[in-house]
Order: sequence, then structure tokens, then C-alpha cells
Amino acid sequence: MTERKGPGIIWVTSYPKSGNTWMRFLLAHLLIGNIKSSADVNRYIPGVGGSPNERIKLPADKPVMLKT
Repeated sequence: MTERKGPGIIWVTSYPKSGNTWMRFLLAHLLIGNIKSSADVNRYIPGVGGSPNERIKLPADKPVMLKT
């Protein structure tokens, strides 16, 4: 196992239909940039139950973001 250095995990949590997707778009644009679709947002800010096969490697200096 490798140790991740740098920022930790940012949890994006909310009630259903309260703007979670909109907030994820804003966070992705702010921290990653160049987000063009919902699929991009889902790759960079996946749900907790996401598939390990869908993981992407983020830069070590960026926080990991997960939605519940």
C-alpha cells in the first residue's frame, strides 16, 4: 500500500435534491479544471459505492473528493 501525502478526503454530503451535483461541478472546476460533462465529475468525485475499475489517479497535491 502506498501512503498518500498532501490533502486528505473532502466529503460532499447532502440531502437528496439539494444541489449536490451542482456543488460537485463547482468543486471539480475549482480543483481540477477542464470539466466538460457529468461523466467527468463522476470520475473525479465518485460516489462511495463506485467501482474500483472506474478509479482515476489524481495528482498527489489535490484532495480526494467523495460523495455520499
